[in-house]
Amino acid sequence: MKFKKVILTLLPVLLLFAACRTAPEESESSSRAVSPSSGGGEPEQTAYSYDGDTFLRQYREAQKRVEQGERPAAAAPEEPEESGFALIPLQENLYGTACYAILPLSERALTEEEFLQLAEGMDGISPKELLTPKYSRTGLEEDAACLRQNRALFRGEKLRFDTLQPEYLYAERRPSADLWENARNGNAPCFVKLPENSGAPVFSILPTEQMDDEQLLQYIDAQLYGVDPQTYLPLSGEIAYGELPQHLQREIAAYGLGDGTLPEYNAVLSTSPDGSRTPDQESWAVTLCFPEEDQYVVTLDAQTGALKSWIRWPAGTFTDEVVPESAESPEASPRTEEELEAAAKGYLEQAVPGDWNISEVKIQENAFYSEGFGASRSVDIALADGRKYRLGVSEQDLTVLNFIVEKA
Repeated sequence: MKFKKVILTLLPVLLLFAACRTAPEESESSSRAVSPSSGGGEPEQTAYSYDGDTFLRQYREAQKRVEQGERPAAAAPEEPEESGFALIPLQENLYGTACYAILPLSERALTEEEFLQLAEGMDGISPKELLTPKYSRTGLEEDAACLRQNRALFRGEKLRFDTLQPEYLYAERRPSADLWENARNGNAPCFVKLPENSGAPVFSILPTEQMDDEQLLQYIDAQLYGVDPQTYLPLSGEIAYGELPQHLQREIAAYGLGDGTLPEYNAVLSTSPDGSRTPDQESWAVTLCFPEEDQYVVTLDAQTGALKSWIRWPAGTFTDEVVPESAESPEASPRTEEELEAAAKGYLEQAVPGDWNISEVKIQENAFYSEGFGASRSVDIALADGRKYRLGVSEQDLTVLNFIVEKA
């Protein structure tokens, strides 16, 4: 089992997928799956279902018609809010394409006019290329991130995003450019307002080159468009962002993390995925970026600042532009359960003061893989006073790789 980075984005509303609806009543193309009845009264509808072969055939046909000189009756819309369809003009030198298509394929089929507009606007783009994130947002993307942007952040962008996001959320740092005027002024990125129920309120078209800090702040601004700050700011009684250093210094020293000093860090308040606010269930998720030591993701209780868990990561994981290569673990026989238990007890006794009347120790039978450190085993320790802890211990060198307070 691999550990995954546990910093949350805190924007669950932006991660929801669009629910497919039946298509609108009007239809201009005989190929559309929804068509009105020929009689009076309410039009009859059949459920729309995207057919990839049919779409690609109709696009190829529209391309041939455009090649033969046929043109659409009107220019394509540049904003998709009304119909879900738009062609966004771009600077090819910034984006790698002169046009980006917003397609409503999870909602409805395109009309004949829209196919002509699409073929003309995406001049030279093959059917196979068209339906890739580089050239279009189809609404059919299975990855929630692809519903919000045309590409993933580069590693360098992601590292700086992690630094800028807390400054935006909690220190009121904002971009200097207006979100909607940016692309109109010939700058990147480009942001597009989407119709309701599209899976995201804004779609970000990111340039082919890495974005600078100003552009990343615009990107964060777009990600938070329409989100009430009360959904991510600390509540009354919770630790403020500016109060974190004193709590982090205390917990770093107590649990022996890194070199014992407070390094640069990134912190985000993790709230419930459904947007509700329950202070006794909220935590500060903090990445400790020790420059030379192993790095850590720790969680602190949002109200008390007490440590709830930590996970060890290889040096450079959250700071190096190049992903650190995992060091090869020396070949060695796995440690015995007695050694694993002794290592877990030794760390716990050092880190957590109090009565050490142990009532139960259980070592999980199955090993798990801890990234950069190899095979590990979980050791569960219960104390007579009710406290419970889980520690991950390396089978190679008995290093404690993760720590969870299951019951304080």
